[in-house]
Amino acid sequence: MVGLIINICFTIIEVLLVLVAIFFHWVGQENKVTTKTVKLEEESDGDELHKEVEAGSVDAFRYRLHDLVVATNCFSDDNKLGKGGFGVVYKGLLDGQTVAIKKLYGSTVEKYFANEVSLLSTLKHENLIKLLGFCCEAGHYILVYEYASNGDLYHYLIDENKRQTLTWEKRFEIIKGFARGLSYLHHNSQNAIIHCDLKPANLLLDEHHHAKIADFGLSRAFDMNQTHKTTKKVPGTMGYIAPELFLKQHYSTGSDVYSYGILILETLAGCTVQRYAQVNQGTLMHVMWKQWKDKRPLTEVIDSYLRDECQQNQIMSCIIIGLLCVQHDPRKRPNMKHALEMLNRESPLPDPAFPAFFEDHEGYRDSSAIQLHNARPKNPSTSIQSHPIVLASNSIHLQPPLPPKSDKSKKRGIAAIVKARAALLLAAPALTLTWWRHRKPQDHFFDVPAEEDTEVHLGQLYRFSLRELQIATDNFSNKCIIGDGGFGKEYKGRLADGSLIVVKRLKEESNQGGELQFQTEVEMYSMTVHRNLLRIRGFCMTRKEQLLVYPYMVNRSVASWLRERDKNVAPLDWPIRRRIALGTAQGLSYLHEDCKPKIIHRDLKAANILLDENFEAVLGDFGLTRLMDNKDTHVTTAVRGTIGHIAPEYLSTGKISEKTDIFAYGIMLLELITGQRAFDLSRLANDDDVMLLDWVKGLLWNKRFERLVDPDLRNQFIEIEVESLVQIALICTRFSPLERPKMSEVVKMLEGDGQLAEWWKELMEAGDWEVFQTMLSAIHQGGPTGVPDYVVGSIPDNMELSGPR
Repeated sequence: MVGLIINICFTIIEVLLVLVAIFFHWVGQENKVTTKTVKLEEESDGDELHKEVEAGSVDAFRYRLHDLVVATNCFSDDNKLGKGGFGVVYKGLLDGQTVAIKKLYGSTVEKYFANEVSLLSTLKHENLIKLLGFCCEAGHYILVYEYASNGDLYHYLIDENKRQTLTWEKRFEIIKGFARGLSYLHHNSQNAIIHCDLKPANLLLDEHHHAKIADFGLSRAFDMNQTHKTTKKVPGTMGYIAPELFLKQHYSTGSDVYSYGILILETLAGCTVQRYAQVNQGTLMHVMWKQWKDKRPLTEVIDSYLRDECQQNQIMSCIIIGLLCVQHDPRKRPNMKHALEMLNRESPLPDPAFPAFFEDHEGYRDSSAIQLHNARPKNPSTSIQSHPIVLASNSIHLQPPLPPKSDKSKKRGIAAIVKARAALLLAAPALTLTWWRHRKPQDHFFDVPAEEDTEVHLGQLYRFSLRELQIATDNFSNKCIIGDGGFGKEYKGRLADGSLIVVKRLKEESNQGGELQFQTEVEMYSMTVHRNLLRIRGFCMTRKEQLLVYPYMVNRSVASWLRERDKNVAPLDWPIRRRIALGTAQGLSYLHEDCKPKIIHRDLKAANILLDENFEAVLGDFGLTRLMDNKDTHVTTAVRGTIGHIAPEYLSTGKISEKTDIFAYGIMLLELITGQRAFDLSRLANDDDVMLLDWVKGLLWNKRFERLVDPDLRNQFIEIEVESLVQIALICTRFSPLERPKMSEVVKMLEGDGQLAEWWKELMEAGDWEVFQTMLSAIHQGGPTGVPDYVVGSIPDNMELSGPR
């Protein structure tokens, strides 16, 4: 009794201290984001300009509680969309836009809130739900998302009227959409993210039935160099938890793959695993596996609304992929990139072994089933309902069973808790004061460490003062200049905390065009998050200055290594060049196919590909990018870019599409292979072509292969790989944009999936070499500059080009 009273007293005091700290934090918080626009201010006197930069997509937006109350009509039940383990979701109207508003509750609300905001504000993908904002006010934790008008997949699986509207085409796109989202989380986000709670209720569908993964409150960061991590609490929902997580508390990307396999089978069956087990004898994945193994008609186990569909081979492939994903051994499951590839191509698939948690009377037995069998109560009446695949609940943290404690252990435990809490209470005022003295404007008191020390990062761009950047760059000293582009110079700097940065400073004489570039870069960087794309750290805007701040890339640009390398420094070796080619392709594939709207870079070249400390490719310089509706085949713009990298159709018509980027990517590959510039007048001295593409084709045509590879490599390369990259480059630079591959197909070619031979055969059969031979004659009859007439005649007088860097 005494222990209970002490426990209650300490809890009350702790809550009071936290409330006081939050109060002081809010009172003193500086630079709080309160509007969706960032006003430009004069650094010297703070006068506001009427000009504004729309920054609604720059960061998650802090909403007032009052606005959310009004938007949901006081969180009326009439606006309720659903209820989960951590909160209730309401439909609301904010600024004329329909949104989903999630009001959180529960003992772990702060941790859930921290996870959700920190992850979704730094993840951007077409198949992930978009976080529009948040509210942390008066003890309320509320999240605001984009509205998915078709609800979640769960309601389609339990409502027959809804389910019959899901044709096979829609279901297949949903399956692929979830795979794309998961592949991004596991392989392409800046840190690998394990969702840990994939289930139909967390898979949303927009007005076009496009898939959106939601609910990241239980998600974990994961180091891909590890095989697994161990957790003290098992996150997830029963029925979707992988065996290694359920039995050993081990999780990895394979845990999500398991849950994804269950979702595939549910989508095919038109039924949740829980409902299926209640109606049928056996669990869904075991029944499907036995049907497949015994070569019995799978129409008996799929949704009746799919039985008349003509795509039976495609349906069968999805069943096999689903069964491969639910293997007991996570090492035997495909990763999400591989699963996506299997979904996108028609080819023989490996045979799945029996699924996890499997046990029957025909000799098939899974080790996980043995462990579960031994753990079950020895009761003859125990049925399939006790099976972990069947049990249903909201998202939970399962606590592993602990041995019973003796009375002495209990007393020691209570004493330890009392001592720990007393120490916390004694230290709390000092900790709060220390935090208050050393706080930064972007600090948030409600940052709650998760199990892996996850912190809240709101994804907001930090607004630097001009004075900060002046100090960091020694007042923009010429000694700090590391690059000079078409719109401004770049300076290396060091912030007060010691971190190295690059400050891009707009030139005064190019203020109009540079201002547009500035706004474009801020918008583009805030819309994209990928491990092969540069992330912006912040900005500074005054009446006279517009500056962008990036993390410093210690290995500079690819161009600097190819053409500005000190003779005492070893060149980029062949494996690194190969990795650069793949990383750049993956970044471009994300821009073209995983962003909505898709993004056309328009200035892809070796100078705009940066290298981090591990020599991984990071694509930068988004000042010339254009957004393009995913349904459009092209848009027409003024010609921008760098001579030698600009696609012929863009030069002649001003039409751009993702295929113009693919042309530039092919030129960049040739830069990597040859070490040459895309456009170089100095080649005229050797009677060579000034355009790199023509120079390479000329060498191939005349079979002068010895001049093709960068001499800096000193024959330290793999010939077959060089040949493959040259072929890919020539495929990407075909004259007709319709004949160029998509970037995702280029990625597959680079990864060696066998498609390269087909594309190369098509190029050879198309007669491109005969066309090129005719062009060679025209090129060598060019103007006095040596630049081909077909290039000179295509360049508009008012064309603005990106300068070298």
